[in-house]
Amino acid sequence: MVLKIRELLVRQRSQSANAMRAHMAELGIVVATGMSSIVKLVAILGDARLPNSARATLLEMAGSKS
Repeated sequence: MVLKIRELLVRQRSQSANAMRAHMAELGIVVATGMSSIVKLVAILGDARLPNSARATLLEMAGSKS
């Protein structure tokens, strides 16, 4: 049971990371694949380049995946 739950959590984390990467790519911010790149995306969320509505939504997404 523990392994199945871990597998589910890893899959959900990957889906969230891919969604965040895709949304940021729509805004012209592209990073490499991998979880280390997500840290870079989260750091960019405070940047003024993002529209306020996108920033608020992506911050919520980043908060829910942590």
